Amino acid sequence: MSLDLYAVGNALAAKFAATTAPSGTMGGTTILFSDVGVHNLPQTPAIVVELPEGEVESESQGDRRIIHDFHVYFLWQKAVGDVPRDTDVMLQWLGPLLDALESGNQLALGAQSGWSVLKSRDISYEPGNYAVGGDQYHSWHFVVRVWTLDDLAVTP
Repeated sequence: MSLDLYAVGNALAAKFAATTAPSGTMGGTTILFSDVGVHNLPQTPAIVVELPEGEVESESQGDRRIIHDFHVYFLWQKAVGDVPRDTDVMLQWLGPLLDALESGNQLALGAQSGWSVLKSRDISYEPGNYAVGGDQYHSWHFVVRVWTLDDLAVTP
């Protein structure tokens, strides 16, 4: 079976969605929505995973190693109000979000399907705004690098 990047994207969304902010965080401590791609945003805080860029690292002996850079967005709330308060909340969320993929939280996928996730980790993050349906949301943009191994079926 082929490499399932939709499953990888969903697993990333689930890992980030399981994040909780420290108690006392203004506006709540749980993520209320997560998905791969987004057409509308029912509630925030939310996690959105977008399409990755990738690079084939090597192919040999029927195996293919690929590096994927997934774009994961934490959306706090609409960017319309109290910027100092929003900045405080965004900073309170950053540490727990960075912990989402640390040891014990790796993606365990695909082993029975001929492919597997070797490892995943945050490689960068930055604050910004994310547009959904004409609205702008305060966000953290994470680039998450995922290394996969795909067993290629070699037929003579």
